[in-house]
Amino acid sequence: MGQGAPPGAEPAALLAAEPGVEFLASALADHHVVLLGNTHRRPELLAFEAHAVEALAGSGLVTHLGLEIASDQQEALDRFLATGKGLDRIEVAPAIDHPAFRDLLEAIRPLSRPGGGTVEVVALDRPWRSVREGTRDGHMATRIAGEIEGRPGARMLVLVGNNHTLRDFPWRWGGSRTPPRPWRRSRHGCEGSSWHVGGRTRLASPS
Repeated sequence: MGQGAPPGAEPAALLAAEPGVEFLASALADHHVVLLGNTHRRPELLAFEAHAVEALAGSGLVTHLGLEIASDQQEALDRFLATGKGLDRIEVAPAIDHPAFRDLLEAIRPLSRPGGGTVEVVALDRPWRSVREGTRDGHMATRIAGEIEGRPGARMLVLVGNNHTLRDFPWRWGGSRTPPRPWRRSRHGCEGSSWHVGGRTRLASPS
């Protein structure tokens, strides 16, 4: 993706914030897409994400927010963002869903376009009923590209699990599920920055 700060954005205005927000402000000033990885169902990390989105949206540094919600839930998500009703009708994967995740959705509602704000909120993930239609990462990459291509001022912050942010890193799971060889993840052509928050991914050297 191209580089360059969006018009009117002032990352220096966020320097008084906590270091994590400052880091994201700097990354968004230089990149169209920034991936922020986390460990699911961690209330303290979800609270930080809500705080960061509020600060960055207020500065004009974020125009789009990508969430690890299936894309077939976009209509339900938009309805909630516009009305404040139907939060419980948005289907979220059990491994991700948590009261703090719902709190995050509540926090971003007034920042969203349907809620009267400036941020386009996008459900990125592959629908769970479409398990044979490509990879989840490929689906998310296509959704991201579709939202920002042709929009020079677009800046998307993507909130996903750590494993979805890895790019060209050999990695493996710990414990009994460790595969016999490290294997690689790629970002399907979408360039950006990633920052892992509270992650437990174990990186391994190729054998």
